[in-house]
Amino acid sequence: MNCPRCKKPLVPGRLAEHSILEKVQVCPSCKGTFIGAQDLYTIEIQEEAALFEFRHVPSAEEQKQPLACPACDVTMTKVVSERDAAVTMDYCPKCQHTWLDAGEIEAMQTESFLDNLKSLFRHMRA
Repeated sequence: MNCPRCKKPLVPGRLAEHSILEKVQVCPSCKGTFIGAQDLYTIEIQEEAALFEFRHVPSAEEQKQPLACPACDVTMTKVVSERDAAVTMDYCPKCQHTWLDAGEIEAMQTESFLDNLKSLFRHMRA
C-alpha cells in the first residue's frame, strides 16, 4: 500500500511508544497514519492534558484535497473530528479505514488546560 498524500510505501507502525496495533500503517515520509475503525475509536477516547495546545495539522486547503484509500483505491470521504474541528479525517466508505495526516492524532487527543477549565465550568453549571 502507498501513502495517499505522497505515494511512498506505507510501513507497519505505532500509535504510541509502547503499543503496536495490527492494522496501523504509517508513512515514513509525511508521517500520516492509516488505521482501522476500532483503532480510530481507541484514539478518540484517549485524552492528554496540556498547559497549551500546539497544533501541527495540515492547512485547511491541503485537508480538502481528495485522497484515494490506500487499501481499495476508493475516494475517501472527508469527516471533521468531533474532538477537534481543526482535524479533517479521510474515511473510506468501502473498507472503513481512516487516513490521519501528521499531527492529527495528537490534535484529537490533546486538551489544553483552558479547554479543561471550560469543560469543568460547563459541568458545574449543568
